[in-house]
Formats: sequence, structure tokens, C-alpha cells
Amino acid sequence: MHWQQKYNNAVLQRDSLEKEQNKLNEDVQFFQDKLKSHGEFKKSYEAVEAENKTLTSESKTLQEKLNGLQKKCPGDEQEEFQARNGDLKCQVQDNQDLINGYYREFDTLQDEFLELMRTVQENRAQRDRH
Repeated sequence: MHWQQKYNNAVLQRDSLEKEQNKLNEDVQFFQDKLKSHGEFKKSYEAVEAENKTLTSESKTLQEKLNGLQKKCPGDEQEEFQARNGDLKCQVQDNQDLINGYYREFDTLQDEFLELMRTVQENRAQRDRH
């Protein structure tokens, strides 16, 4: 009878570990899917970063042109040029804010994935000890 109880306990423990393993596998799949979307996200981020560099360069070029034109224009037209320049600066800042948001999201995804991997390794080590 004693061996039967040990056997039943071992079966229960095995079933419990299988459930835990299945849950971990689901978590791994979830984070793998997140990483896949992260790859797509990274491509979007790189595109926005390239666009930001282009806009920054264009903004500097336009600023130089505007400064030259403003010196030649009467007062009313100077205000119009200043308004257009302000719009370009806002576009550049919006893109920079978007890039910064991508950086934060990337860091969060990385942290979550590393934490999951630590948990998986700990659980595997614990399971191997049993």
C-alpha cells in the first residue's frame, strides 16, 4: 500500500509538472509571437528613424533657405515663412517622440522576454531536480 501511495503522489506531481510545462510553453509561444511582432515593429521603427533623419536634414536646409528669404521679404511674408518653419519643426518633434516611444516599447518587450526566459530556465531546473 505504501508503494501505491508513492506511485499516486508521483503521478499527481507529474501531472502538475505537465500542466506547469504546458503553461510555460504557452507563455513562450506568446512571447515568441511578441518577438515576431517586435521584428515588424523594429522595421517600422527603423523606417520612422530614417524619415526623422531626412526630415531633420530637410528642416535644416529649409531653415537656412528661410533665413535667407526672410531677410529679403517684407514683414507680412516673414511671418508666413516663420509659420511654415514652425510646422516643420513640429513634424520633426512628432517623429522624435514616436521614435522615443518605440525605444520604450522595445525595452519593455526585451525585459518581459528576458524575465520569461529566466522563469522557464528556473522551472526546467526545478523539474530536472525532481
